[in-house]
Amino acid sequence: MDNGAAPGSLWRWTRLFLGPALFVAVELVFRPAPGEGINPLLARHALAATAWIAAWWFTEALPVAATSLLPLVLFPVLGLGKPDVVSLAYGNDVIFLFLGGFLLAVAMENTGLHRRVALRIVRLFGTGRRNLVLGFMVATAAISMFISNTATAVMLLPVALAVLGARESADEAKKSDQPFAVAL
Repeated sequence: MDNGAAPGSLWRWTRLFLGPALFVAVELVFRPAPGEGINPLLARHALAATAWIAAWWFTEALPVAATSLLPLVLFPVLGLGKPDVVSLAYGNDVIFLFLGGFLLAVAMENTGLHRRVALRIVRLFGTGRRNLVLGFMVATAAISMFISNTATAVMLLPVALAVLGARESADEAKKSDQPFAVAL
């Protein structure tokens, strides 16, 4: 197989093709008998979508997380459910709120923004315990004007940890700093 393709490329394309091929095969071949309370067309669509999703899940043609989002597209297109009803199976709005806050916090850590925010708070409010707590209160209030309180709290957690880490490295940390850490 010297077609210039990378080794495994054929297997990758085969895995990607397998899901839609099974979908089409089920749609063309499977004819469920009409049953009491079961729509044969919807049953066929559900089985075909399940075959596609299972093929990609088992072969990992796409990352499992991406494959798990396939019902959000397939089910409404096939008439198996409205988009808002299908998306409810993925979680509550509050879960997505927390997820967004965690993603913002991880992005802040990866870019080093949490250290810059911590340094800015220290520069503006000073290094005293009370001043730092006041600085965090002001920063939290300012950020909460634009995003949710939950996302703000999760986002400022790495900033607080950076400030506490800087105090520990400066040998300022004592046992009496535990209430300060809790307040922060």
